[in-house]
Amino acid sequence: MKLKLILGGAILSLPVLLLATACGLGLLHISDWLYRLDIRWLDIEATSGLAKQEILSNYHAVMQYLSPFSRSAFSLPSLKFSAEGAAHFADTKRIFLGVYFAGGLSGALLMVLKKAKLLGRIVCRSAGIATLVLPGIILAAMALDFDTAFVVFHKLFFPGATNWLFDYATDPIIYILPAAFFLHCAVFIALCWAVAGALLLWAGRKTTPKITMPPQAEKELATV
Repeated sequence: MKLKLILGGAILSLPVLLLATACGLGLLHISDWLYRLDIRWLDIEATSGLAKQEILSNYHAVMQYLSPFSRSAFSLPSLKFSAEGAAHFADTKRIFLGVYFAGGLSGALLMVLKKAKLLGRIVCRSAGIATLVLPGIILAAMALDFDTAFVVFHKLFFPGATNWLFDYATDPIIYILPAAFFLHCAVFIALCWAVAGALLLWAGRKTTPKITMPPQAEKELATV
């Protein structure tokens, strides 16, 4: 029985990871706090030759297009782009939509399981451990060789496509979206996974209930 609960918890880590990924992506999507930091940290103004306001204007245009509520065609306020570049952002938008949809379903599933009281201590603890393992593996892989991890990611999520290999001459948007920015985004989402895992471990913490005796039993014990 205990083994089934542990395996159930490990399986439960999948919807937890999907929900955490959707939440992390949403936070990066609705706010440009990380990108503003990277403009300074990565010196994007110097490497792109653009003013900060123009950089932000084009970045916001990309984020607006990737929004699940946007129905407009891809366009940039001041940078040119190729048909291949626009196609890549269209592919990226489909992935964003998929992540949000999967995250929403996962959140609904977790609520149903909680209401049905199926998220016991053992399940939560095993799910928390499994949820923490993946961020560790991902972060270790990125630390060892981010360039390879970056390529593998694109080959997995954009199978058969090569339009993610931007040409600086035809798609200068790549100047303001350096690989290091995506590394920072990945680290942030991995931290969201770690927080989710920690919350599950907290929910599954072992507690020892206080044992109380009925008054009559206490009297009988006192007379012994």
